[in-house]
Amino acid sequence: MIKKIISGIFVVGIIFFAFTITISLIYSIDDETRIKELTISALTIHGPIEIINDDNFTDYSFLGLGTEEEPYIIENYNITTTSERSIYINGTTKHFVINNCYLEGSGYGIYISHIAEGTTSIINNIVRSNKGYGIHLSYSSGAILTNNTCSDDQNNGIKLESSSGVTLTDNNCSDNLCGIILDSSSGAVLTNNTCFGNVYAIELYSSSDAILTDNNCSNNWYSILLDNCSSATLTDNTCNNNQDYGIRLENSSGATLMNNTCNSLNGIQLFYSSGATLTGNTCSNKWYGIKLFYSSDATLTDNTCSNNLIHGIRLHSSSGATLMNNTCNYNGYGFRIISFSDATLTNNTCSYNDEYGIELVSSSNTILTKNTLKNNKLGIGSEKSNSSLFTYNLLQENNEYGIFLDSNSANNIIHHNIFIDNNLGGTSQAYDAGINNTWYDSTIQEGNNWNDWDSKKPYPIDGDVESKDLYPLNENLERTKYELIMFVSSIALVVILCKHYRKKKNSHL
Repeated sequence: MIKKIISGIFVVGIIFFAFTITISLIYSIDDETRIKELTISALTIHGPIEIINDDNFTDYSFLGLGTEEEPYIIENYNITTTSERSIYINGTTKHFVINNCYLEGSGYGIYISHIAEGTTSIINNIVRSNKGYGIHLSYSSGAILTNNTCSDDQNNGIKLESSSGVTLTDNNCSDNLCGIILDSSSGAVLTNNTCFGNVYAIELYSSSDAILTDNNCSNNWYSILLDNCSSATLTDNTCNNNQDYGIRLENSSGATLMNNTCNSLNGIQLFYSSGATLTGNTCSNKWYGIKLFYSSDATLTDNTCSNNLIHGIRLHSSSGATLMNNTCNYNGYGFRIISFSDATLTNNTCSYNDEYGIELVSSSNTILTKNTLKNNKLGIGSEKSNSSLFTYNLLQENNEYGIFLDSNSANNIIHHNIFIDNNLGGTSQAYDAGINNTWYDSTIQEGNNWNDWDSKKPYPIDGDVESKDLYPLNENLERTKYELIMFVSSIALVVILCKHYRKKKNSHL
């Protein structure tokens, strides 16, 4: 009975708590809506504003003189109209500020075109339900857009066209076809903007030297796209829960991507975008973490690409990549490198991946050194890959082989790696069915460390070609005592035989 009473009190408490939270949320939403309504109701109702030369500013009795120190002030207006444009300014040289206006209509909220550089500031406006663009700047360089809300627009929230050196800060562009779009607008700075619920969050076309920092582009279909944009810098952006990619670069060379977070269907994608530097990005996605296609000379450092269903990092059809200190755990594949040449992978960690920690497919001249590959299905795999060097890697407790070379893998060199408890229960920790692969450094006659080596003979490698590590090493990657004894014994034997031969020869004289 007591238990039933306690259970009943507990259930009632939960219901009351949920009811209280629900009421609080309703009041919170109502309060927010009420504040917006009060703010809008306090504005002066005004008809559409159209200015097509400097003299038109005086037609509206705006405060200010149009100078940099005293710009014309267009503020505190409610312009709700069925006209094509709520505010239209074209062909002016005067300085002006559009501030704290509510703009709702059928076409453009704010349309600025062909104005003198650095004469425009657009601040604290709410623009919504326009079929065209919330804010559209054309041939209007050096403008400043701050803390504007452009939502529920059927086309684009903010669009810049042929407008260089524009600064966009703290704008909210949500529930549009595209949140923010830049076309032929170089040198833009986008900081701390929010783009939710769009098809495209932020798009840049033919716009070089852009800087995107601390933007939140989540819950869109596509997040950030750069097409034909050179020398862009993307730092500390958040791109989560998007239906496709977090960040995608196409035909965009020399980009720097640093400390971005992408948790979507795909993380970061580069296509035909050479010379990129990716540092400190976190990519945990449904499919791919970081994917480079036809993008040469990339540098990837300190990225974390874990918990991706397919690949942590994938390089495809390119050359010249450097990958250091990246972590790729709990993926389908840690690294997958396909049709790639001259990649160097150093100090990367690839653990608990469903297939390979690192797999090379149809690739050549790859250097894998000082990487950690633990608890994968296989550590390092080579399929149709040639002339690569695997050295000083730790291969530990992989379910199957530590290193696997298929029948079309040739002229690879494997030495000074540490093999610990791979392929437990098997006859070898490595597999080689390829052509002319060497499991030791032939110059100094040093091979690999195998924790299951019996110290009395060369280490056997599984596979039809019956490869062997002729010079196994101890856990410190040094020649073993047994080898040294054998080497010294061999030298001593040679010396003894030589002395015996000389002595025998002298006795016959």
